[in-house]
Amino acid sequence: MKRAIIILWMILTPAVVVTAQEASADSTTVEETAVEETIVEETAPQYFLNHHLNFNLGGGLHTMISDPLYGHWEKGYGGMFEARYEFVPKVVGFGTGLKMTLRNSATTSNCKEVIKDYKSENGQKAQYTSEFKDWHEKESMMALELPVQLVISTGATKPCSFHAAVGASLSLPFAGKYKPDEGKYTNAILFEQTGIVMDKLKGHDDVGEHKAEDEEKGKIKYGLGVNAIADLGILKKLTDQCALYIGLYGSYGLLNACKGEETPIYDAQEHKYVGLYSSNQVTKITPIEAGLKVGFYISFHDTEKEISEVNKVLDERVRSEAEAAAAKRAAKAEEKGRKTEPVNKNQTKPQENKSSEPTTVDEALRKEAIEALKAIKSAAKYANVNAAPLFPKEADQYFITIRKYLDANPEAKIIITGHTDNSSTPAKNIVNGQHRAEAFKNALVRKNIPRNRIGCVSKGETEPIASNDTPEGREQNRRVELDLVDGGASPTNDATIDEEEEGEEELKIGGK
Repeated sequence: MKRAIIILWMILTPAVVVTAQEASADSTTVEETAVEETIVEETAPQYFLNHHLNFNLGGGLHTMISDPLYGHWEKGYGGMFEARYEFVPKVVGFGTGLKMTLRNSATTSNCKEVIKDYKSENGQKAQYTSEFKDWHEKESMMALELPVQLVISTGATKPCSFHAAVGASLSLPFAGKYKPDEGKYTNAILFEQTGIVMDKLKGHDDVGEHKAEDEEKGKIKYGLGVNAIADLGILKKLTDQCALYIGLYGSYGLLNACKGEETPIYDAQEHKYVGLYSSNQVTKITPIEAGLKVGFYISFHDTEKEISEVNKVLDERVRSEAEAAAAKRAAKAEEKGRKTEPVNKNQTKPQENKSSEPTTVDEALRKEAIEALKAIKSAAKYANVNAAPLFPKEADQYFITIRKYLDANPEAKIIITGHTDNSSTPAKNIVNGQHRAEAFKNALVRKNIPRNRIGCVSKGETEPIASNDTPEGREQNRRVELDLVDGGASPTNDATIDEEEEGEEELKIGGK
């Protein structure tokens, strides 16, 4: 059982790949790594929101297993309708709601019952006999159920995913009926004093032979039930606020739905047929269901607002990190300046190098890193518009150059901004842009760029670089931009070679 649960969890739970940061000489602290991982988690693409209602219709095997003493039961079919609320914050959540279900079954019986202490209307002691031959009866039951389930879903992170639920439901039967349709039964009275058997007696309409089709419908008494329930299906996103569900469902009654009546199948005192399920011929009823259902999942949140809030959090954190790093660098520069002050007034400060050539190792590495990013742009190849880029073997030298710069500058980061065309809704484009940026980030991580040195932002369709009226323009707008950000630099499109030079050089790497 434990192994089956583990296998089911592996199938339904999305794969989580944790990439260990390779050894490097950077001085990034544990706290910075934790903050970056939080940013990545909070800004992951959300294909479907956490709160939603779902409405489902289903049908299949809907029957009641019974145990007639002198006969057998036959399965039946039915259907269900349910309305549920589900909350799945990540992968695991819960669901509840209302469910209406209809179950059908049939029972065939060949039995003979004898009432030995029957008293006739004239006071004589008698024996009352009821004999049923090939008696066939149809039963149906409607019930209102209140389910509570544990939900396992990957719907928040994938546009098409598995969706499963297990739990229990309280079953409240409110309409149970039976109707005989085949067979016959015969009632007879044996008077003990005279030994005479009467199968036709004046004033006794119930004595004699009766056919099933002459009997009227009757009510069945059911008890409160508790059922184990399970669902397994596929959730397919249609729009930002609607998804289609198709899957299998099942339930099994944990309690006996029969009230355990001791009444004979034919009540001689009341002169009426009471039905198999309400007699002593059936002592156990187990509801069972298995079928196929389809439905719609409807979100009732503001998709665009939630995605905007997520990106706002990311922008704020990147900006605060940059400001903190700038302050730290300024403090180091001030400390270094104090150490290099002239010893006396006659000593002059060293002349600054005004040459256009790089004067420090940091500037040289920065220039090389920018050239390497340009080369990566030219070398990137895409399988489709949302795929992570692939790079040829000869591009490895450029990644080594970028890694050297990051190792030499612990405060530096690469900011990836995802952009789209306007072919979808603004909210969906924000999601698509984020997904595009995350895909490019994963490609850099596979090339030994530390994950915690890369940030991702999405601008959606808000910053086009070409017209969206042509296929060529839309292709240019579907892109990512890479910005090399030092501790004191702005986190938006800042990848300069020399901070003192006018006109910063912006690096844009476009996805196809």
